Amino acid sequence: KLFRKMYEWYLKDWDSTTSLLDNAFRVKKLGPVSLYFYVGGDVPLLPMIGSVKLGDLVKKNRDEAAIMVMAVQLKNGWTHFSMRGTSEKIHVGKICSNLAERLVARHGFKDEITGGGHPQAAECKIRRPDISFFSNLRELTAYLNKLEALDAAASSGKIPPGDRQYAVDLGLTYLSGS
Repeated sequence: KLFRKMYEWYLKDWDSTTSLLDNAFRVKKLGPVSLYFYVGGDVPLLPMIGSVKLGDLVKKNRDEAAIMVMAVQLKNGWTHFSMRGTSEKIHVGKICSNLAERLVARHGFKDEITGGGHPQAAECKIRRPDISFFSNLRELTAYLNKLEALDAAASSGKIPPGDRQYAVDLGLTYLSGS
C-alpha cells in the first residue's frame, strides 16, 4: 500500500510538472532542426521533463529533428538553461559550453558559471543571483541570433568556408557535411 501511495504521488507530481512546459513554443527552424523554447520559473525534474515534452512535440509536429531550450530562473535567483535534442544535427553541448564561456568573459566567476554536455543533452548554470535572469536570457538570445544568421548565410549559399566551420564549432553540426 505504501509503495502504491508513493507511486500515486509521483504520478500527480509528474502530471503537474509536465503541464508547466505546455507553453513551450516552436520559435523557428535552423536547417532541418525545429527549435522549441520555454521560459519560466523553477521546474522540478527539469531535464527529464524537458526530454519527455520535446518527444511529445516532435511527434505532434512531425519534426525531422528538434531541440528544446528551457530557460528558468531558480528560486534562489540563479539561472538554469537546459537543452535537449533529438539528434546530433545541432550539438547542444557546444551551445551550452560556448554560452558559459561568453558569460564568464562578460562577468567573470568561472567557478559559478558553467556549461556543457553532449550532442543531445546539456546545461548552462549561472550560480550568481546578482547577474539578472534577463541579462543571462539576453546573452542566450544573442547566441541564438548568431546561429540564426549563420544558418541563413549557409541556406543562401553565401557562407564563407571559415564561417561554416565557426558555425559547426558553435553547434550547427548539420553544416559540417555541406
